Amino acid sequence: MTLLEMMVVVAIISLIAGLSYPGVARGMERIRLRVAADDVAAFLSQAMSRVDRTESPIELRFVKSQATIAMAGPDTPLRTLHLPQGVTLSEVYPIPEEGPQPEPTVLLLPGGAFPSLRVELSTLNAGKRSVRIDPVTGVPVIDLSQPAAAVVK
Repeated sequence: MTLLEMMVVVAIISLIAGLSYPGVARGMERIRLRVAADDVAAFLSQAMSRVDRTESPIELRFVKSQATIAMAGPDTPLRTLHLPQGVTLSEVYPIPEEGPQPEPTVLLLPGGAFPSLRVELSTLNAGKRSVRIDPVTGVPVIDLSQPAAAVVK
């Protein structure tokens, strides 16, 4: 095996790696978005079960600038969920009448129906996912808001 043959093999491998990188990167973003949606659903479920268990209110604060969700209450220590790098909190619905807020808050009250809350997560190239609470069952549901192929830059 000569040095020239070795360089040709390395060049071919580099070309294949360079051509496949965008697809692999997009796939990693999709995985990151799916994991973030699962984490948000688990965090919301934990907050709702804590409201039922302690019978005390819990405030959920969505900090868009830091991509975090915080949970606190009188009988609950502060807990924070940090979203993975590259995943952002796009919007929290319903939007108040005053308009969008940089740090929307939701108060979960014991003994009442859970709010029809929807949290929209997004990444740059992998699209959007939303996590909503079904007000009837109180179970977080993950929806694919926008397919990755339909994302417009």
